[in-house]
Amino acid sequence: MTERLETWVGFAALLASVGCAGEKHPTAQAPKPAQETTATQAAPAAPAAQPVASVAVPASNAAAAAEPGAPCDADGMRRFEGAQFSFRAPCSWQGGPRQGIDSRVGQYQADGVRADYDYGAYSSPLTEFADYPGYARKTLRIDGREAYLVVVDQAPTSEGTPFVAGVHIPKANAHAKLTLIIRASTREGRDRLLDVFRTIDLE
Repeated sequence: MTERLETWVGFAALLASVGCAGEKHPTAQAPKPAQETTATQAAPAAPAAQPVASVAVPASNAAAAAEPGAPCDADGMRRFEGAQFSFRAPCSWQGGPRQGIDSRVGQYQADGVRADYDYGAYSSPLTEFADYPGYARKTLRIDGREAYLVVVDQAPTSEGTPFVAGVHIPKANAHAKLTLIIRASTREGRDRLLDVFRTIDLE
């Protein structure tokens, strides 16, 4: 189901209005293309996949580095398919589904960027970022569902991507939650990708 609005404020403008953790903000409505995604700690995308954190990456997933999908648009974006959702992101992103333990997960990488999704009953509510510098949280709606956006400026990382933005949808469907996290090497790189969240389309 896709919800479209005549006036979309844009996530970059939305981010500028975000206050500190715990502060309440008005709900924003989001327009979107077609389908959905989530995030967890998964193996870095590489020719030979390797397990990271709680996600085991079988060798069969090495082929996901060139996940087939919709063709690129004129603006250099295309739609990526997740578990039971999809989203639009730069064509340069490479990766795809990974083998999760108790949920459906995936990971994508590009120069200076990493994105992870986690779709399941135990997807992270993003509370693990609450104590990091630059933390802010904004309530909004994505594809008609209540969701919230979290941003952090200095999250711990061993990959040089401390600037984080994530979206959590507590009721992506009747039985699953969705979390999509984007990590970038610069604040500007992260902010340019905020609109990825509004393109999430849930089945």
